[in-house]
Amino acid sequence: MKHRKVPKVIPHKMQPGEVIPGSVLICTLRPEMVTAGYAQCLAMLCLENPFNSIIGYHGAKTARSALGRSKIIEEGFLPSPAEYLLWIDSDMVFVPKTYALIYEEMTRLRSRGEKCGITTALAFMYSDNEQKVLPNCFFRGEDGRYEVRAAYKQNERFWCDATGVAFTLIHREVFEAVGPPWHQDWVTHPETHQPMGHDVNFFHEAAKHGYRVRYCADAQTGHMKQFAVDERMWLNYLSQVMARKAELEAEGVVEAEVVSE
Repeated sequence: MKHRKVPKVIPHKMQPGEVIPGSVLICTLRPEMVTAGYAQCLAMLCLENPFNSIIGYHGAKTARSALGRSKIIEEGFLPSPAEYLLWIDSDMVFVPKTYALIYEEMTRLRSRGEKCGITTALAFMYSDNEQKVLPNCFFRGEDGRYEVRAAYKQNERFWCDATGVAFTLIHREVFEAVGPPWHQDWVTHPETHQPMGHDVNFFHEAAKHGYRVRYCADAQTGHMKQFAVDERMWLNYLSQVMARKAELEAEGVVEAEVVSE
């Protein structure tokens, strides 16, 4: 019996500056500080590797967030063949589906010709002093100031103006459009005089090039502090705030604020 010759597979040689379509580089600031939960979640994500898209991991050790993120972009991501950078903070917990949902949304919108360069998962901020739980989505008001808005429908997807990059997918064209330095420590807005953290400032600059943030509330994460700051904690906090608002209104205090910046 004659055996057919198996054709020899010649591996593709990457050219300088060549980008692998659909590929993702996972990046983490201060990888030496990762929690056990993060390490487990990352291992699960890399093993499952949705869409066979993840090609590597890169981190930078630095105490300064803005400097570290800019260093990762310049020295780790842009020289790589990855099309997308996936920021994951070292204290996040998640499942592979979290990544799959924001990746799908990115590719879906781009395939329709929409200018989408940033998709992000639902994540929450927690204030120890004020004991507030807030989603990390920011909208720019008519006065030009950025505010946290607590109102969103569960599992919805919407456009917002800024976010924290706790679990955020960004296309390389956004970094190329913004240019260095991508992240800067506390910049004061020239018109509103509002101090902006390095994340909000990055999205402020991206918006000048037409890029807004696509927020996917169906892609959920947990933010590991002394406990997991997640949607369940947010709903519990919201119910407490609404109960307090009802009490104030019953006492004749009108327009009680549910949350403040």
